Amino acid sequence: MNAVAVTDHGNLFGAYSFYETANSLANSGKTSQSVKPIIGLRGYLIPQTSCPECKRFSER
Repeated sequence: MNAVAVTDHGNLFGAYSFYETANSLANSGKTSQSVKPIIGLRGYLIPQTSCPECKRFSER
């Protein structure tokens, strides 16, 4: 199995174009095997927000 991966730190700005490019490469006939795109993210979950007017999901 052929696979390519991309990881982002704190956002996924490149994920959509990466996924579309990997799928178009697999569907274009340029390779005889399919290409599996793997998307990774390093993110953080915080219990509080610094925005006083923003309500947490649990507070709605």
